[in-house]
Amino acid sequence: LPGTTAMPDRVVPGDGVVPIEPVLRAALAGGYQGTVDVELLGPRIEAEGVTTALARGAHAVSEMLDRLGADPAP
Repeated sequence: LPGTTAMPDRVVPGDGVVPIEPVLRAALAGGYQGTVDVELLGPRIEAEGVTTALARGAHAVSEMLDRLGADPAP
């Protein structure tokens, strides 16, 4: 939820309030070609289950990168 005071308190990409896809778009437009890291930790991730949250997060970010035309990892 927005306004949490817990640290760290991540959510799966796409579930939170930060507009991740536009940030990725800007980075790619600026020439970024490095690794995109999905950092998942905190009570919400643990409550969902780390494996489930990681799978959802990787899928969500992969879909964003595909839509944006990012080059896949070698």
